[in-house]
Amino acid sequence: MKTNLILDEINNTPVVKLKSISKQTGRHVYVKLEGANPAGSMKDRVALYVINEAERKNQLRPGDTIVESTSGSMGAALAMVGKQKGYSIICVVDPKLTKTNEILIKSFGAKVVKVKESDENGNYLSTRINTVKKLINNHSNYWWFNQYQNPDVPLTHYNCTAKEIDETFEGGLDWIICPVGTGGLIAGIAKYFKEKKPNTKIMAVDALGSVVLGGKPAPRYQVGIGSNQKSSFINLKDIDAITHVSDNDAFEKVHFLAKEESLFCGCSTGSTLAGFINKIEITNFEDKVLIISPDNGFKYIDTIFDSKWIDEKLSNYKTQFAA
Repeated sequence: MKTNLILDEINNTPVVKLKSISKQTGRHVYVKLEGANPAGSMKDRVALYVINEAERKNQLRPGDTIVESTSGSMGAALAMVGKQKGYSIICVVDPKLTKTNEILIKSFGAKVVKVKESDENGNYLSTRINTVKKLINNHSNYWWFNQYQNPDVPLTHYNCTAKEIDETFEGGLDWIICPVGTGGLIAGIAKYFKEKKPNTKIMAVDALGSVVLGGKPAPRYQVGIGSNQKSSFINLKDIDAITHVSDNDAFEKVHFLAKEESLFCGCSTGSTLAGFINKIEITNFEDKVLIISPDNGFKYIDTIFDSKWIDEKLSNYKTQFAA
């Protein structure tokens, strides 16, 4: 019997067709399920690739501690990969981190540092990053992963994710729909396909209230998509369409996927599907469309899948979609 180590199970995630959405839209709509990675998200592949590159470049050495600011998925991925690689992990988080996510990160053995001060829009990214900088400045053996600016983040998706997609769809794709957070995912995928399969168009989906692709900051409850700073990775010339999605639309599509497609996906998957629906008119009948699903839904059981949380955060949300 052949067995693998847990890190060997990262990458090569499944692609399935969305039967209900395909029928409704007249397009062939598929989803790549990054939640099938061991810690539940596409951040697993980023954590593994970036750490491997840091080791190769002698940026990381035995006994070092990896520090990162995270809203959840990257923390779990780093905690899992870092532990297997022999590093200590410190995740700087904020009050928006779901309880389930925090439990997962700690269960993998990482230390959690939670900031409390938000900006005027109720967001915490700048506080988290400042805390990371203080930690690495005070400890010579602390290394900042820096998913926001590390060039190996988009290279992960150029060399791994995009290549997998290309190999899966040998006949080509008309559209790839990507959520944006740090921008690493869409930057890597867009660069790959513009170079090798230029007929494939790329759509960026952002959250309303995010400034990744420009716009004014505002409070939002979508997690795993959007940011309070512009992406240092994205080349807008590689992006064919941009759309922004409300919390309501994102959460509604998450529940639609669970009830109609039997897919238990995370918040940003709902955002990405909603973005595709928002821009359906720019696609053509019979187009082959791939939606990237960054993570599974288990980390959101106590938030977007909880009717009490929905009622508290979004008074105008259709509560029948929540359990």
